Amino acid sequence: TVARKRQRVFNLPILEVEFQHDKGENRVFFRNNQSLLLEETSSAIQANLPLLVILQYPVNVGSLFVVEELELHGFPLLQKKLLYYIVERMKHPKLENAYVMLPTHSPYILSAANNLLFAAKVGRLNQDTRVKVNDIVPQTSWIESEDFSAYYIADGQAISIIDNNTGLIDENQLD
Repeated sequence: TVARKRQRVFNLPILEVEFQHDKGENRVFFRNNQSLLLEETSSAIQANLPLLVILQYPVNVGSLFVVEELELHGFPLLQKKLLYYIVERMKHPKLENAYVMLPTHSPYILSAANNLLFAAKVGRLNQDTRVKVNDIVPQTSWIESEDFSAYYIADGQAISIIDNNTGLIDENQLD
């Protein structure tokens, strides 16, 4: 007898779809219960679906994830959602020793990262503030400044764009 592979459905709320591989087909299901083959979907879904599936089920303890140009094929809101999700998933116990590198040209990604850094900084002030900040920015996506670095490359050198005084991305570097 041939062992039958278990059918798996991946719920991907960031893209507002479900993904299923069944009988040799990669199918994407939408909220209206209609579906398309993966290759028939938008470039945003095609570009981001594999990353989201991988991050749902981490298997390696010491990994490096390089997500080239997260901003490709996504409007600013999707870019923000993707960054928040990646940060949240990197806190998974199986990924606590992993690293993620996000080469980007997007000021939206940098601004979103700055918001996550700032949320963590303000959230540390006291419990009341932590609760208020969490209502605006989920604590699961906060970035501690010691866990983050950002650089630009000039003349073959990596130059930090983090302000040493604030621990945030220097406002002059966001653009």
